[in-house]
Parts: sequence; structure tokens; C-alpha cells
Amino acid sequence: CESMAMYCKSMLNFLYLLIISFRVQGFYKVIWNVASRPCVNDGINIPLSKFEIAHNEGQHFFGDAVVVFYQSKFALYPYYENNDPNRPINGGLPQNISLQAHLDAVAQQIQNDIPNPNFDGIAVIDLEAWRPLYKMNWDEKQVYKDQSVQLVLQNDPSLSTEQAEVLAEEQFDQAARNFFVETLRVARELRPRGHWGYYEYPFCNADAGDRPDDYSCTTTAQEYNDQLGPIYDASTALFPSIYLYGDKTTEQSFRFVQAVLTETNRIANQQGRRLKFFPYTKIEYDSDANPTWFYNESDLCNTVKQPADLGASGIVVWGTSKNMKDRCNGVANYIDTQFGPFLLNIRRNLEQCRREICSGNGNCQLQQPSTE
Repeated sequence: CESMAMYCKSMLNFLYLLIISFRVQGFYKVIWNVASRPCVNDGINIPLSKFEIAHNEGQHFFGDAVVVFYQSKFALYPYYENNDPNRPINGGLPQNISLQAHLDAVAQQIQNDIPNPNFDGIAVIDLEAWRPLYKMNWDEKQVYKDQSVQLVLQNDPSLSTEQAEVLAEEQFDQAARNFFVETLRVARELRPRGHWGYYEYPFCNADAGDRPDDYSCTTTAQEYNDQLGPIYDASTALFPSIYLYGDKTTEQSFRFVQAVLTETNRIANQQGRRLKFFPYTKIEYDSDANPTWFYNESDLCNTVKQPADLGASGIVVWGTSKNMKDRCNGVANYIDTQFGPFLLNIRRNLEQCRREICSGNGNCQLQQPSTE
């Protein structure tokens, strides 16, 4: 990755300084979270072991490397199907569920889906229908605010709309926080060695990095994350998203990823102990639009090298199950000829730096890049 390292440095005139990282010394881990079991069934070899990419045995979706719990099948997760207020699932709102009944269901599901009590992989809870702060539910998520207000007015019709909105925010935030935090508490008790957290958190605004001088999540996004502190404190890992879709320039993508990782580092260092973090990335920009449209080398630098530089313990590679059988050969070839060799080069450079700069103790991590 030497040439790409020089490219990353010169692209935005960064000043990089090597420091001793406080993260636990270890291998830069890449975890395969792609629904590629159909490829195995068809005898198509995606060479994950060749490049020491962690994966579930047989490339099953559940296993000892990674488990993801999706909202539509997770315990008693409340939401409105298709954001339709007339189609509540499990009561629609966190205020409407029995938290204990939900936690009992969580415990049963974890025991079923992670039978190994010594599971030490990543366990990601992917709940995207609503965000755990009332004020963060905008656009199509507005239904959660509206229905929270309606719930307050049903219980006390004498309140004004303004009064109901204040109470709705308090009730939603309390219920949502309890839901997220207590879910993690049960998970940690049952599988204490697992790396537990929520997908796409810490939060960052989607347009971060769009402007040439924009290297950070907005102040508002950072304030949201500060208010979500109890959830991060209950987590044992962080799983922010650095997905790229091919709609940004290389420079914009670089700044976007830097913004997410900078904010993740800030949160990871606030919890009284250094939280590991594993950004979620992809290898395909949009497999629906074009199944052969894989990340170019610049975006591999953005999404594989940059997390390593900025202190991530590893990355998680995600891919949709849609049309997987038709994508197997292309994915296998890309891993073998592009992604895998790129990853090996990064690991070699990290190990060389660890030996030469850190005297074999700790890991090399780049200081916050300068924008001057």
C-alpha cells in the first residue's frame, strides 16, 4: 500500500504523525458479513481464508465470527411497518412495549442464535426504523414523533399540542434509552466475550465531507452522540457506517470517512475505557444497479486503509443477499485480485511500523490529520 499511502497523504496535504496507540495490540481484522453461502453451495470459492478474512464457518450468516440481528426479526422491537402509523409492529413505539417481555425474548433469541457461551465475535444489532433520540427522527421517521404526541394526548386530552410535544419527547427518549441500554445489558450477561453494539452508531450526518473544508460531523451530530452516551457506555464495540455509493468524488469520500472515524474516535475515548470500533464498509457501490461495480483502488484506500490509520480494530465487509448467486464469481475474483492483495499490503505496513516505530509494543496509529 506504499503508493496508495503516498496518494492518501498528498491528496489533501495531510500531516501524519505516528503515535503509540492505546488500542489492544493485535491483527487488523477484516470480518466478512456478506450473505455468500449460496456461493459455497455452488462450489464457487471466495478466497477468504487465503487473506485471513474472518468469516463464519461455511459462510453461513450466523456463526462464531459475526452475528447480526435485524429489526424485523429481533425480539419485540417496536416499529411502524413502512412508516405507516396504521401498521404498528409490537406497539410501534418503545413507550408501548413491555420492556421485560422484550428482554426475555432477547435472551431466548441470543441463546438460540449464538449457542456458544464463549462466543467472542462481533454481535451487531441493526435497528434502523427509528433513532433513540426523539429529535433525531425526521423525514420518514417523523411518524415516531407524531405518534408519541398522539399517545400523550390520548392519556391526557387537556394538554396543548406544545405541552404534549414536550412530554412526548421525554417519554420517547426515556423508553428508547432503556430499550437500547437494557438490550445490551442482557446481551453482555449472556455472551460476555462478544463485541456488542449497534450498527451505524456513532451517528454522523450523511453529507459530511461534501465541502472542501469539511472534515467533521456537524456540531449537531456530535451533540446527539453526547446525548446517546449511556448507549455507548453499555456497548462493548462501535460499528459506524462508512458505506460509499459511487456518488461522491474520491476527495469527498475521503473526507466523509475521516469525519465518521474522527467522531467515532471521540466517542470511543469518552466511555471510561477505550472502545474497539469496527466500521462497516462494502466492496460494491450498488450491486442492484451494477453487480460488477466494485470499489476502485482510491476507495479501498478510503475505506480499508484509512480506518487502520485512524485506530480501528478492524472493518466489517457487508453485502446484500439480493442476487447473490449471480454475483459470486465477480465477488470471488475481486477478493482474489484486488481486495485481498490490498489488505495484505496494509497489514505488512502496519506490522513493519509496529516493529520499527513502536518497538513491537502497541500499534501504529495516525494522529488526527491536519487540514492546513
